[in-house]
Amino acid sequence: MIPGLTDQLLARLIGIGRREAFDEFQQLLRDFPQARSGQLMRQPLQEWCEVARRYSRDEVTALVKALTAAERDLPNFCGGSVSPVIALYRYLLDSTRDEFTELRDWVVAHTQNRYLPFGSSRYHPSSLSEYHRQTAEHEARRRAREQTEEEALAIRRAAGQKEREEQRQARLRTRQSRAALIASLQTLSPVERLDHIIADTKHSVSFYPAEWARLDSATIQTLPPRLRLAAVQRLADRRTGIWKRLREQLERNG
Repeated sequence: MIPGLTDQLLARLIGIGRREAFDEFQQLLRDFPQARSGQLMRQPLQEWCEVARRYSRDEVTALVKALTAAERDLPNFCGGSVSPVIALYRYLLDSTRDEFTELRDWVVAHTQNRYLPFGSSRYHPSSLSEYHRQTAEHEARRRAREQTEEEALAIRRAAGQKEREEQRQARLRTRQSRAALIASLQTLSPVERLDHIIADTKHSVSFYPAEWARLDSATIQTLPPRLRLAAVQRLADRRTGIWKRLREQLERNG
């Protein structure tokens, strides 16, 4: 049930549509004040299909014309994508074998609503079959676009997974390489280890175990002057931590 839409109001609208007497709209609103809000133009399309079933093809055609013009001429009668013209025009197409091209052209010529009469602002078909063709083409393009996007996403995901795996393997190799190097240096004396660390410009000193920077005073006293100077220079950029403290020890005991 469409609020405010009585049989009397429908009869007046059909009469206006048949005569194309659109100058009678103001009198219509005076006679049917319940229609002034224009709410009848924004009702579910199925409700208007039910209305259409009660009238003949010619009466529905007249109603299409009246409501098309009412939407154009009456400020409150904006229907947009839910305009009853869409439902009524679809009803005519679905209930007959006629494509109503003359009515379609009339609606297009007398409306400012881009959704009329087919219910879509995307298409401007010349017939129902043309509308179906355009919608099918659009759907095919949409599916192709989605497939392309899905394939691109799969490629990006595979590339990302490959990159992450390569990074993981690189980190694993680094850990294994470090572990092997640390193990090979474990048997050296503290002085020999320090000599290796200072000479190793490939790795930061923090690459090595922190406890290797803990040298007692006696060991520091045994360091060759060359190694002591090289260590101070190598550790000059240390601002915090145990390697900084080692540099300070070397400087104090220099």
